[in-house]
This record gives sequence, structure tokens and C-alpha cells, in this order.
Amino acid sequence: EINEGTNKEVGEERSHGIVSIKTYVNYFKAGGGYVFTLICIALLFISEANVVATDWWVADWSQCSVLNHSTCSLSKFERIQIYSGLAASVILLSCAQSLLLAVLLVRASRVLHNKMFSHVLRAPIYFFDTNPIGRILNRFSKDVGFMDDLLVKTFTRFSLLFIRCLSLFLSAIAANYYLAPGFLFVCVVFLIIRWYYIRTARDVKRLEALARSPIYSQLSLTLQGLSTIRSNSMQSVMIERLHEYQNRHTQAWYLFTASSRWFSMRLDILGFMFATGTLLSAVALSNTFNSALLSLSLTYVLSVTDLVSYFLRTSTDVEGLMVSPERVMAYGKLEVEPPLETKPPSPPLPDGWPNKGSITFNDLCYSHSSDGPLVLKNVSCVIKSGEKVGIVGRTGAGKTSLVSALFRLAPIAEGSIVIDEVDVTLLGLHDLRRNMSIIPQDPVLFGGTVRYNLDPFSVYNDTELWRALEQVQLKVVVEALDDGLLALVNEGGSNFSVGQRQLFCLARALLKKNLILILDEATANVDLK
Repeated sequence: EINEGTNKEVGEERSHGIVSIKTYVNYFKAGGGYVFTLICIALLFISEANVVATDWWVADWSQCSVLNHSTCSLSKFERIQIYSGLAASVILLSCAQSLLLAVLLVRASRVLHNKMFSHVLRAPIYFFDTNPIGRILNRFSKDVGFMDDLLVKTFTRFSLLFIRCLSLFLSAIAANYYLAPGFLFVCVVFLIIRWYYIRTARDVKRLEALARSPIYSQLSLTLQGLSTIRSNSMQSVMIERLHEYQNRHTQAWYLFTASSRWFSMRLDILGFMFATGTLLSAVALSNTFNSALLSLSLTYVLSVTDLVSYFLRTSTDVEGLMVSPERVMAYGKLEVEPPLETKPPSPPLPDGWPNKGSITFNDLCYSHSSDGPLVLKNVSCVIKSGEKVGIVGRTGAGKTSLVSALFRLAPIAEGSIVIDEVDVTLLGLHDLRRNMSIIPQDPVLFGGTVRYNLDPFSVYNDTELWRALEQVQLKVVVEALDDGLLALVNEGGSNFSVGQRQLFCLARALLKKNLILILDEATANVDLK
């Protein structure tokens, strides 16, 4: 029984709730592993401790004569030397931490991109049938762009702000312990506001990412069908549809921007109130605390109010941008095709296989996807060596699905296909596919030269290429080109007619000289001569 299923576009998956801890762990693991990440974190703390030590050294220096510290015995020149050493170490450690952090984040971006790229290249054909090109381009362009640029900058800023805010809190409390309750209260309020905001901003950011895909798809389809659109005067319809997709994306982006402004305004108001209260308390306690430590604590407090507001905004930006690695990782987990090469425990491929070209279908059941309906059910037949067999049927009867099963474009659900006494499921995909030739219904030419399209791996010499072109009556056409075999082929072969592209595919198959040749309505676009 043959039943051709219709491949339908599926909706794009979208995560909900917070970005999982596992996403962060996998991100840093891709950047260099746990050890390298811990080294970066340790360097952040050491660098900030050096900054705080420098500030305290200056405060101690200013009050040395009043407090009569033991370090007062140091000369002015010695103090300058120590301060210069601390300042130099601050510069060196800051450069080192920024460099290592950049290496960590850029490496994570590269590793995740490469993993996604390899999985998409090895994804089954069904994946490309159910996911429009715009959706895939969105991940490779916008999401990877965010990882390479914005996320690196924002995460670096977030890390530095986190360490700086933590050190300012602890230093200010150490200088004036009366600030501890106020700091605790402000932190709690800040976190409540952030929690309230991030619930909305995170999902709005995911919606914005989803809304980009239809724009890319629409642009791609418009460029591919430009001649059809113009011939049918459909320009206004396509423009209106693009505006509709663009408006949906703009709505999501405006919501994200507006919620960010709402968050920033409340942080600024709360920070101003806390700074005002701290200044008033400093005036009241001016006769109780050491003036140098009190001044240092005020400096920290005035700095920390702005920094905490900036830090919380940056933290929400990081969580919003982490949606991009989350989406890239999802494509890095795509199901891939079986191994390309035949490996143990499969038996080695016999020399010269296939030497007969016989094909046996044994109760074959086939589906385009692992969870899709069966499009071929219990198909059994034998094609003997040297036979020429034609498969006929209505549109959607399953003719192309039988070819897909033969090339293992999706896993075989049940039954088997045996070629010259070898089960094809035991073979690597390269070993199977390179021993069969196909002339597809829709001819495909690649950007490059005529030679590259006929012989991409440079296996054949010019004489063999010209002989194949002569057999398909394309020799005169190629000779008329300025560079002959080295003439450039436009993207998709647009500088050749559909019939000529079909003949190029035929020449490509003739060069291979395989015993098994599949023609999928190969002469549909070729004139009879």
C-alpha cells in the first residue's frame, strides 16, 4: 500500500518561563569548561579585591596622622610606591579578566554555532520540509549575531557590575555598619521589582524572536518568486503581507522596550530615595564615626545606587539575550541522519559493490519522520539486474517516497531494502548514496563553474566531461560560453533554461556510471529530439 503524506509546516517551538540553569551551564561549558570558567570568576574577585584594597589604602593614608596607625611609620615615598603597585596591579588584573572573559564568551558562541551548523547540515530532509528557510536563517543570523556581539558585551558588563556592586555593599557596611538594614531593604525591593519585570520581559523577548522568522521567510519567498509576482501584478499584496509581519515584530519589540523603560524608572526612583536617606543619616552620625571612613562609605553608597540600578537592568538584558543561546542550543540537539561511513559492527562493504544492481523491497514501511504517518506500507517487489522498471501513479501516490526510502532520506520504519544481498540499513549513507545516481524532477545546479557542477570532487578529466556533455547534447552550449568548462554558473543555474539544467543533471549521472540509475520524471522539462 502506498500513501503519500503531505509535509506540512509546523509551528516554531517556544520555551516558557525562566531560562533554565542548564542553558547557562551548557553555555559556559561550551566556552571552556568548568575549570576555565572558575578561573575567570576567581580573577574577577581578585581584581575587585585589589580595587577595594587601593581605596582603603588611600583612606588610611588620609587619616594616618589622626588615627596613629602602625603604618604611619612609612615614609611618603614608600606610600606612593605601594599605591603605585596597587594601581598597576589593578590595571593588569582588569585587562586579564576582560581578556579571559571575552575568550570564554566568544568561544562559547563559536562552539554553539558550529554544533548547530553540523546538526542542521546532517538533519533529515523532513526538517527542511517542515521548517521554512526564514526560520532557519533567523537562528543563523539574528540569534548568532546576538551571541557574537550583544551578549558578549552585556555579559561582560554584567559580570563586572555584579562584582563591583558586591564589593561596594560589603565595603560600605564595613565602613558604616548602620547602613546594613538600609542595604538589605533596598536589595529586597530591587529584587521584587526585577522579578516582576523579568516575567514579562523574558517572554516578550521570545515573542520578538519568533516574530522575526516570518519576515525572513517572506523576503526569501519574494525574491525567489519575483518574476511570478510581477507577471501577476501581486506587488501590493506581497508588500501588504510584509508590512503585516513587520508590524507584528514591531509590536513585540515596542512591548519589550516599553517594559524596559518602566523597569528603569522605578529603579532610578528607589535609588534616589535610598541615596537621600543615606546622606541625611551621614549628617546625623558625623560626630560618631571616623570622618575618613564615613566619607568612604558615602562615596560607596552614592556609587552603588546608580550601579545597582544599572546592574539590575543589565541582568535582565542578559536573561533576555540568553534566549538566543537557548534557541541555538535547540538546533544543536536536532535529530541527525545515520553515520556517513560504514562502521563496525556492520560488515565491510564487498569490493565493487554493487556489481549486479538488483534491488529487493521486503515488506517496506516508510515514513518521512519518526513520528509521522506511514507513506509506504508493506511494499514488496524485486528489481532484477539489468531491468528497467517504471513506477506510475497519480500525484501523491508515493513514487518519490519510494526513491526517498531507497536513498534513506529518513529511517526505514519496518521491512528492508536489499541491494546485491546487502541490507542498505547496514551501510553508511555515503557508501549507499554515491553508488546510485538520480536525475531529480527539479534540476539543481550550484553556484560555481560548469566543471564544478559536473564533477565537484575533480575525479574526471576534461575529455570525459566533454564526452558526457556531447551525449546529452550540451557540448555546443558549453563551447559557446567564453570560458567553456570554467564558465560561471549563476546561483540556482539561472543563466540556463530548466531543460538545460535537467540535461546537466543527466550528464552528471552519466559520468558516475553507476549500475543503479533513478529518474524522477527526468524528461519533464526536456524537449524530445
